[in-house]
Amino acid sequence: FIYGSSVYVAESGRYRVQKLTLDGYPSSFSAGGIQDEVYGNGLYGWASGTMPEPERETGSGFFAPYGVYVNASTIFTVDQEQFNIQLNNMDGSFIREMGTMGSANSNFLQPGYITADSSGNIYITDSLRNDVQKFTSGGNFILKFGSPGILDGQFNNINGIAVNSLNEVFVADTGNHRIQVFTTSGSLLGTIKKFGFRMEDLYQPVALAIDPGNDNIVLTDGDRIKIFTRDGRYITGWGQSGKGNGEFNNPKGIFVDSRGWVYVADTDNNRIQVFAPR
Repeated sequence: FIYGSSVYVAESGRYRVQKLTLDGYPSSFSAGGIQDEVYGNGLYGWASGTMPEPERETGSGFFAPYGVYVNASTIFTVDQEQFNIQLNNMDGSFIREMGTMGSANSNFLQPGYITADSSGNIYITDSLRNDVQKFTSGGNFILKFGSPGILDGQFNNINGIAVNSLNEVFVADTGNHRIQVFTTSGSLLGTIKKFGFRMEDLYQPVALAIDPGNDNIVLTDGDRIKIFTRDGRYITGWGQSGKGNGEFNNPKGIFVDSRGWVYVADTDNNRIQVFAPR
């Protein structure tokens, strides 16, 4: 996730969130639009690395940090193994946690991705509950939508989530090979379903982002990146399995900044790749 001039990256294997600077890099990209293999210099991270009990009061109590969202005052981090969301100040100091393990409202079984709408309300996907829960920015539960299944409005292994400028909520319904679109109150607006193995199809969409310049949907699908219009028309795509520039190994995070640059968490290659607008 990018806020201001910083990139925030959840690093599950080291129990921490790293804050990376955007400073010191050229304003244009090399041929192919790839800024080297690894992006960013670590400024600081917060993590105890202590098992089994982390030091929560220091804001370092992560076991499996996953999704990250940042606003002007707070860093929200999804911790899959703690079944909660941790709130930290901008310096990493601990504020509080929201959520516990379970199936009731404000509970989680496998929280994954997180985003917010224009009012600052927080949305969190849960791939075991197969629903989306909505909270105020202070962590108070508002509503939930979705349930396990294959019907419209249901999910199978839900993952990425993003909100566009119209406050339309896009959800990666990975196991059903589709993107579903909802209002902020959880009403279904439509479905982007193009099952197949071509670049212009959807097979297993995972991470989602919205290009703030045009509301295009940018997503990871297997080891490829794909871009669609908000109504589902395919625009372009790139990538394949591998370790080279422009290749991916299980990418699980994606973000588009105000310039249209695409940042991809190339998870199993242990790097962030950055691409120029296409």
